[in-house]
Amino acid sequence: SMDVDGTFTGSLQAVGDRDWVSIEFVEGAHYEIALTGVGSNGVSDTYLRLYDSSGSVLSTNDDGGVGYNSAMTIVSGYSGTHYIEADSYRHNYSGDYEVSVLREYHEGMDSIYDVDNFFM
Repeated sequence: SMDVDGTFTGSLQAVGDRDWVSIEFVEGAHYEIALTGVGSNGVSDTYLRLYDSSGSVLSTNDDGGVGYNSAMTIVSGYSGTHYIEADSYRHNYSGDYEVSVLREYHEGMDSIYDVDNFFM
């Protein structure tokens, strides 16, 4: 498992390998999810999928990041467990990867910065 505003590193050990990582999201919150090949043995063409708690696909991304890396921005439809799948394009690659998840704050949303400035 991993935390929001954190990273998870792993390895696709062989061609066809896929890893799932669990994470807790809050309904209505915006998240940026990125899957990047890292290091000298990095996955050269990542493929990212997001699943709900029952294993149904919510979103997929191939090359939304830099180069052949994957990235997506989502709004969570419910509070609870989600699963991020680290994969490669057509399951054709192996290597090391990093998943990062950042919660995004938009104008009008509660954040520590907004609350602090509201009372100034």
